[in-house]
Amino acid sequence: MNLSEDTHLTLNMIEEAAASLLKPDAALARAARNADTDYDTDTWQNMTSQGWLDILRLDDPASDGVGVRAAVMVAERLGYAGRPQPFIGVAMMAMQCLMQCSNKALAEELMSGIAESGKLVGLAWQSYAGALDANTSAITARLEGGNAVLNGRARFVLAHGADTFIVAARAGDETVLCAVPREKLALEHEEMADGGRSGLLALDNVTVASASILAQGAQADQALGAAIELGVLGTAAELLGAIDRSLDITLDYLGTRKQFGKLIGSFQVLQHRAVDIWMQKELTRAALKAAVTVFSDPEATADDRRAAASSAKARASQVATFVTGQTIQLHGAIGFTDEYELGAYVNRSLRLAAQLGNAALHRQRYGTLVKVQEQ
Repeated sequence: MNLSEDTHLTLNMIEEAAASLLKPDAALARAARNADTDYDTDTWQNMTSQGWLDILRLDDPASDGVGVRAAVMVAERLGYAGRPQPFIGVAMMAMQCLMQCSNKALAEELMSGIAESGKLVGLAWQSYAGALDANTSAITARLEGGNAVLNGRARFVLAHGADTFIVAARAGDETVLCAVPREKLALEHEEMADGGRSGLLALDNVTVASASILAQGAQADQALGAAIELGVLGTAAELLGAIDRSLDITLDYLGTRKQFGKLIGSFQVLQHRAVDIWMQKELTRAALKAAVTVFSDPEATADDRRAAASSAKARASQVATFVTGQTIQLHGAIGFTDEYELGAYVNRSLRLAAQLGNAALHRQRYGTLVKVQEQ
C-alpha cells in the first residue's frame, strides 16, 4: 500500500515524539516494576498528553490506517525503551473493543476517560487456562429483565489496575460485553516473568445494569475479536522493539569487552552470531510490516487479520526466544543479571513471547486459517 504524504508526515511526527519521550532506561523500568502500579505513571501521563491513548481514532476511510500504524509504532518504541506500560491493554485492546460496541453512549464515556485523563480500562475474557479465542470465556451471564448477572473468573488481564473492566461473558451461545467497575469484583494480582503483574478477576453474582451492557451477540463477538487481534499485533511490535534493543546492547558489549588482548567483537564466530540475530530481527520487522498492511486494509476480512496477527506474533515470539539465548551467551553470566540492562529485556521478552499466545499456538492457528495451495 502506497501511503499518502499526509500519512507519512503524521507517522514521522509520532515516531520522532516517541523516540524523544521513550528513551531506554532500565533503572526506571525496575523502579516501575516494584511500584504498586508496575508502570511509570509519569510516562503514562506524558503519553496521555501526547494523544497516544486515543491514537486508534485517527483512522478514517481516507487515513491509510494511520491509527493502527501509529499504535504499532508506539508499542514498538515502548519495547525498545524497556518501558512496561498498559498501552496494549488500554489504548489498543480496550479502545478497539469500545470503538465497535453498540452502546455508543457508554463506550464514548469510557473512551473519553482513557483519552483525556489516562484512565485504565481493562479487557477481561481469558479463561483460567488462558485460551486466546473470544468464545472461551469462563464467565457466565444470566440475563434477567435486561440486566446481566455475572459469575466466573477471568485471567491474564493486562490492565490489572483498571478503574473499569470490559468483561466478556457467555449467555448460552451468545457473548455479552459488560462494563464492570473495579469495586464490584474481586481482583488478585499474579506476578509474571518480568516482575510485572496481570489481573485475575473473580465475579460472584455481580449484577450489571442494562445501561452497562456494551454489546451482545454478533456485535460483541466482532468487537472482542478485533480487540484481541490488535492486541496480538501490538505485542509482536513490542517484542520487536525489545529484540532491537537487545541487539544494540550486545553490539556495544562486543565493541568494548576484551579477551586475550582483543575486542571480542573482532572474533569472526561472534560476528557471525551477531549477524544471525540481525537477520532474524529484520525478518520479524518484515512480518510485522506485512501484518500492519493487512490491518490497515479496509477490505481485509476478520480471518485475514487473524492470520496476519498470528504470522507476526509467531515470528516475534520465536525470534525473541532465540535472541534471548544468543545475547546471554554473547555476554556471559552478566547477561541475565537484574542489575545489567540486558536482564530487563530478557525478562520482558520472556513475558511478551507468551502473552496472548506463544509461537507454537500462533503457528497452529495460522495453519488453520491459511490453506496450503497445492500446485
